[in-house]
Amino acid sequence: MASIHLFNGRELPADLGTNHKQVVDALNGWDDDDFLARTDADLITELVAVGAVECPELHREQWYMEEKPIETERIVVDAFRERVRQRVIRYTVRIPFSGHPAPFTMKASQYFTSPLEGKVDEKASELVIVWEGTHPQPDEIRQWFQRLIDRIEQALGFARADINAHNGNLLNQVPQWVAQRRARLLAARQVHADIGIPIRRRADADVHTVPVRRRRLVTRTPPPNQSNTKPFEPEPTLEEASYEDALAVLRNARNAFERSPSLTEKLGEELIRDLLLILLNAQFEGKAGGELFNCGGKTDILIREKDANVFIGECKIFGPKDGPGKITDTIDQLLGYLTWRDTKAALLLFIRDRDVTNVISKAITAFEDHPNFKRRGTTHPDERYDFVIHANGDTAREMRIAFLPFLVGGAR
Repeated sequence: MASIHLFNGRELPADLGTNHKQVVDALNGWDDDDFLARTDADLITELVAVGAVECPELHREQWYMEEKPIETERIVVDAFRERVRQRVIRYTVRIPFSGHPAPFTMKASQYFTSPLEGKVDEKASELVIVWEGTHPQPDEIRQWFQRLIDRIEQALGFARADINAHNGNLLNQVPQWVAQRRARLLAARQVHADIGIPIRRRADADVHTVPVRRRRLVTRTPPPNQSNTKPFEPEPTLEEASYEDALAVLRNARNAFERSPSLTEKLGEELIRDLLLILLNAQFEGKAGGELFNCGGKTDILIREKDANVFIGECKIFGPKDGPGKITDTIDQLLGYLTWRDTKAALLLFIRDRDVTNVISKAITAFEDHPNFKRRGTTHPDERYDFVIHANGDTAREMRIAFLPFLVGGAR
C-alpha cells in the first residue's frame, strides 16, 4: 500500500484493449461441443464478464479519519537548498470504494498533468489520502481533503468514460461474435455430414420437423444449451416465428374473452382450455390432417414430437383466495415438462379477482423469486411477460415462459 501518483501508471485505453483480446481468445478457445451446447444468452454473459471492467466508485459519504494523528519526520529542502529533517503532523483519511481498484493507478484518455497523491488499500477497498504539515488548522485541513477528493472524483470520471465506451463496445460486439462462431461451427458440421464418407452418427441426430398444414408451424435443430463437453447432438425445438404465431392466437383469444365476460363466467379451466384448443387448431394443423395442439392432462395445451413436448401451455384459474404460491407450484409443474434444451411454454392465468394489477404483480414476483429464475425475457406492451427458467440441477437447460394474464368472467 505504498504512496503513489494516482491515475499516472499504465495507459488505461491500452489495458482495456488487452481485455478485448482476452474476450476474443476466450471465444475462439471455447470447446466446440460445449460452445454449441450453451445458449447465446449464457455465452454472451460469460464472455462479457471476461472483458468488462467495473470502474471504482468512491463512497464519499462514508469517509473517516484514522483514530489519531501521527507525528513523524520528513526530509524537506530549506531556503538554502539544503536537505533538512522536519517534524510534521500527519492526518489520514480513508474513503471506501466499490469496483475494481486498477483504474486508480492508470492514465485515462483525459487526465490531470499535476499528480494526485494517494494510496489504494485493495484489501480494505479503501482509498487512503494523507495531509502532512507543521501548523495544522482544522478548517484548512478539511478543505484540503475535500479539494483533493473532488479532483480524484473528476479523474475517476475520465476513467469511467473510457471504461463505459469499452464495456458498451463489448455488449454490441460479443453477440455478433457468438452468432458468427455458432454459424461457422454448424456450417462445418453440415459440410462434415455432406462429404459422404461414413461417420458414426446417432439416428436421432437428424433434423426433426412437425408436419403441418394451414399455417406452417416449424421446428428446427438449434444447438442445445446443456453445459457439457459431449458431442453436439441437435434436438427439435419450435421455431421462434411459430412460437410467436401460437402466442398471438392465445393473446387474441384473451382479448375476445375479456370483451365477452359472460362467455367464460361459469367455465372452469378445462372448458376454457378446450375453447383455446379449438382456436389454435383452426390455425395450425398437425400430421395427417389431425390436430396439432392437444391436451395432455387436466389443463395442458401441448405440441408433442416423438413423445416429447415441443410447446406447453398451462392453464390456471386464479381467484381472490389464491396467492403467489399457486404461481410457484405452476412453475414447478412446468419444469416437469422440460424435455428439450430449448423448451417453449405459456402460462395462461385466468384471473377471477377484482384487483387484476395486484394479481399480475404477485405473479411476476413469484417468477423472479423462483430459485430457477434466470432472467426476464423481451418486454411486450400487450400485457405479456416473458421469463427464462432453468432445469433443476442444470442452469443451461432452459424453459422460456410467456405469461399471459386473462380476465375471465368479469371481476369478483
